[in-house]
Amino acid sequence: MKLNRPATGLALAAVALLPGLAACGPAPLSCTASVSNATPKDYSRVFVYVHSWANTGFNTTARYLTTSTIKLGVTNTVGNGSAYYDISRATPGYRVNIVVRVAKNSQQATCYTSFTPHL
Repeated sequence: MKLNRPATGLALAAVALLPGLAACGPAPLSCTASVSNATPKDYSRVFVYVHSWANTGFNTTARYLTTSTIKLGVTNTVGNGSAYYDISRATPGYRVNIVVRVAKNSQQATCYTSFTPHL
């Protein structure tokens, strides 16, 4: 059975709300980060995966026991990017914290991940 009814007040109210929602603007820039292996062996490679807005520049800073290493990158058209670190003889058992900073259109965001090397 098909009913032909005119638009109700509920439908009109929903349409009236849409302009107000659009006025809020885009969501603030954010990011997430993860690693390909949280417990890599010496002389292996660890990828840092970054997700943010599309085509957003980022840098990753891995903070080892005695040094820090920075890698740069840009996310792709769906917001995914990566950088890699070759693990030489990083201190076994020392947690390497990675700070990821993304920036686009005068907005910035920071996220974190880490790995702990072992022999």
